[in-house]
Amino acid sequence: MTSTAPRRILLLQGPLGPFTAYLIAELRKSGAEVFRINLNGGDALYGGFFGGYEVALPFRERPEDWSDFMARFLESNQIDTVVAYGDCRFYHRVAREICAVQDVRFFGLEEGYIRPGYVTLEEGGNNGNSRFPARFSAGETSAANMPAPDAGPSTFWAQAGYAYRYYGGKFFRGDLFPHYLHHRPGPWPYEVYCWGMAALRKQLYRQRDARLEARLHGDLSGRFFLVPLQVAIDAQVLYHSDFASVGAFIEAVVASFARHANGDDHLVLKHHPMDRGFSHYGRLIRQLAHAHGLVGRLHYCFDLDLDRLWPHVKGCVTINSTVGFSALKAGVPTVTLGRSMMAVPGMAQAGHLDAFWQVQPSVDSDAVQTFVSHLVVETQVPGSFYRKDNVTAARVAAKLLAF
Repeated sequence: MTSTAPRRILLLQGPLGPFTAYLIAELRKSGAEVFRINLNGGDALYGGFFGGYEVALPFRERPEDWSDFMARFLESNQIDTVVAYGDCRFYHRVAREICAVQDVRFFGLEEGYIRPGYVTLEEGGNNGNSRFPARFSAGETSAANMPAPDAGPSTFWAQAGYAYRYYGGKFFRGDLFPHYLHHRPGPWPYEVYCWGMAALRKQLYRQRDARLEARLHGDLSGRFFLVPLQVAIDAQVLYHSDFASVGAFIEAVVASFARHANGDDHLVLKHHPMDRGFSHYGRLIRQLAHAHGLVGRLHYCFDLDLDRLWPHVKGCVTINSTVGFSALKAGVPTVTLGRSMMAVPGMAQAGHLDAFWQVQPSVDSDAVQTFVSHLVVETQVPGSFYRKDNVTAARVAAKLLAF
């Protein structure tokens, strides 16, 4: 931006935990005027941690009133930038559309395209809404000064703790937000139950997954395809693919594998760690194994060390999981069945699943490295939303204000 006036930034929902509060503080320290709209009690709990920012306004009206409310808010407060975590959530999707009409810059925060060690900050939207592929193809991106990742240990327990507090705030202040439309279905006790179930399943399947992983490194090495499943409500499934659900994706992949794969190949479906407590496909997969004659060749698991597993994987099948980037960086042939930025020459193959089981296209390591390095420079910020989140917030603020 060429103007020297302070940026006027509106923050909508952020990731679980105090990251948003830290981001508010960092933006204010840099001279920006920061506004915040709380949509539920959990937002108010975490978004108002530091207090003292210009406007922290609760939206208590019905979802159908959100569009008019947002348009008025942006205009009356002269907002020039909106930041939201998850650009396909109802409130954020509407906000992005209004920003386009009012010429307000919209930035989408997401988990890192490249993991671990990065988070995503991108103007215009993320994933299927990303502007990066077109800009990359047009030669408008750069790989200069590529930041190193800031990786660390698993953040599962931190996320679980943040989730419990968030949904507690959402419940106990629910009377203040009676019409709130959450992006996950189900009442708050269900959310709490699911996070408890996630912790239980993490322990329950540990030994079984370890036994499978030993086989994948041993007698099944080079004879299995990996299918990283995505969160049931992931925008990649709901908005950026033609599958009605993750279950429908599983059914399509298994049916194709049964018809076209070699008789001694195996299929490994890995559950998404952030969906561990919310969904379970064990019964469906057992039914499909019997229906397609794949008993003993169809495997379902929760935790695998992918970095150690890649040398043994024959191919990777995904809708648009960021695991695909890890596979490509490791030289593993990958097919994507959604609308994915990975589907470029030398990288992931788009569609053509039936043929993929027999012939896996080679991966151009130079093309992958070039694409990833440009992607990191343009859209990634080192850090985590759930570990050293104050440090990550400072980095996100600096990158946002540099746009």
